[in-house]
Amino acid sequence: MALEISKLVEQFSHHLITASDPEQALIKIYQFLKKHFPLNLLNTAIYDTRHGIMHYRIGITDEGVMLVDEKVKLSSAARNRAQEELKNPIQNIACTNRHPVTHDISNYFSTNETASSLSATKKINTTHYMLIGLIAWGEGLYKEAHVQLLDGLFKAVTDAIQSTLHQLEIYSEKNHLITENRDLRKRIHPRIVGEETGLREVMSQINRVAPLDIPVLLMGETGVGKEIIANAIHQRSQRAALSFVSINCGAIPDTLLESELFGYEKGAFTGATETKQGYFEQADHSSIFMDEIGELSNMAQVKLLRCLQTMNFHRVGGKRAISVDVRVIAATNRDLKALAENGQFRKDLWYRLNVFPIQVPPLRERKLDIPDLALYFARIKSNEMNLPHDFSFAPGSMDQLQDYHWPGNIRELQNVIERKLIISQGEPLSFSELAETHIRQPKEKTSSTFSGFPTMDEVISQHIRKCLLLSKGRIEGTGGASELLGINPSTLRGRMRKLGIKIDRMLS
Repeated sequence: MALEISKLVEQFSHHLITASDPEQALIKIYQFLKKHFPLNLLNTAIYDTRHGIMHYRIGITDEGVMLVDEKVKLSSAARNRAQEELKNPIQNIACTNRHPVTHDISNYFSTNETASSLSATKKINTTHYMLIGLIAWGEGLYKEAHVQLLDGLFKAVTDAIQSTLHQLEIYSEKNHLITENRDLRKRIHPRIVGEETGLREVMSQINRVAPLDIPVLLMGETGVGKEIIANAIHQRSQRAALSFVSINCGAIPDTLLESELFGYEKGAFTGATETKQGYFEQADHSSIFMDEIGELSNMAQVKLLRCLQTMNFHRVGGKRAISVDVRVIAATNRDLKALAENGQFRKDLWYRLNVFPIQVPPLRERKLDIPDLALYFARIKSNEMNLPHDFSFAPGSMDQLQDYHWPGNIRELQNVIERKLIISQGEPLSFSELAETHIRQPKEKTSSTFSGFPTMDEVISQHIRKCLLLSKGRIEGTGGASELLGINPSTLRGRMRKLGIKIDRMLS
C-alpha cells in the first residue's frame, strides 16, 4: 500500500509539472483526484476558529475553476463539532445533510442535494486551518480505502493547493481569475425557495420555456422576485455558461438609453474617450433581463423594437451594423396589455415581448413559503453582517409573519428580517410590531338583503371581545382568552390583528 501511494504521489507531482498557470494547476489537481475518488466538487476553505467562520476561496467542478469569497458563519453546534474534528486531519462524512458543519454550509449555499464529503485539514497557524473538501453527490460514497489514499496524498495535495491559492491571490488581476460574483451556489445547484410550494406552477412554466430560446415576459408586483425567476430561466437554458446581463429600464434616462443599450464609439460625443459595448453586445449569445420594461418612453420603445426584430444595431457614432444573438427576458409590474390598448405602450413591441407570459404571485398568495424565506434571509444576512451571535425565531413569530399582508412582497420581508437581526442583539426574533404597521387593502362595503344582519367577521369579533373582557385582557395562560376559545394564543393574536381588535381600547 505504501509503495502504491508513493507512486501516486510521484504521478501527482509529475501531472502538475505540465500546468501552464495556477488555474490550469487546479484543474489538473481536480482531474487527478477524480480518477481515484468519487468527485463532483473540490473546494478549499480557510477556517477561522476564533470567529467560527468558514471562508470559501476555491470551487472546482467539471465546468472549471471558481475563485470565490464566501464566508459561512457556523452555528454553535457546528463550531463545537469542527473543534473536535480538527484533531483528525482526515474526515469522512457519509451524508452532509446530517452533519452539523456541512449542514450549515449546505444551508448557506442552498443545496439540499444528498452528498458525501471527504476532507483534509492543514493547520496554518494557531487560529486558522485550511480545509480541502471532496464532494460527491450521493450518500456513503467514500470508503475506508479512500480515507487511506487521501491520508497518503495529504501533504502533496495540501501543499499544491496552498501554493496555487497563494499564486492566484498574487496574480489574480493579471489572470482575471478572481470574480466579484457570488453565484457559486447558482452554478452548482440553483434553487429557489418555494419552488415546490407557492412557485410550483411558475417553476413548471420555467422548465417548459427555458430550453426553447424564445422571449419571456414576467409579470407581477414590485418585489416578488422577478429577477430571480429570470435568472432561473437563464440557468436552465443553453446559454447558462455565459453571464446573465440585467438592466433596469426605469433607471436609465432617455438621453442615455441608446448608448447604454447599444454602446458608443470613441469620439461619438464629448467624454467618449474610448469605445464602449452596450448591454446587448455584452449579452451576445446569452440572456438579457430588462426589468420595468413598461417605464420606457415611446422613443425608447421604437429603438428597442427595431433591435428585437433584426438583432442588429449601431453603436452611437458608429457606421457598422453589429449583429447579436440575445434572448430577451422582460419584466413589468404594470398591465402592459391595458397600456397597449390605451396607446401608452406600442402594440407591436407588446406582441414581440408577450410570446410566453409568466405571472409571478405576490407573497401574500405564497404564505406557506414565508417560514422558509424568513429562515433563508436570516441565515444569509447573519453571515453577510458577520453578527457575533446566532439567530433564532421566537414562538409564534412565523404566525406573525404569515398574518401580515406584505405589500412590499419578498423585498419587504428581506428588509424586515435584516432590521430585526440588527436590533435583536441575539434575542429570539419576534415581529409583533407588524400588527401596528399592517397595511390593509381597502374593503368594499357589503350590502345585505337582511338589514342589520351581522357578517361572519362581525360575529367572530364580538365573540373574541367577550372572551377578552372575561379574561380581563389576558390572552395566554389559565383563564386566558385563548384557553376560553380553545385556540393557540398566536392564532388568536393573528385573528385580532385582522379584525382590528385592540386590548388597550377595550379595557380603557
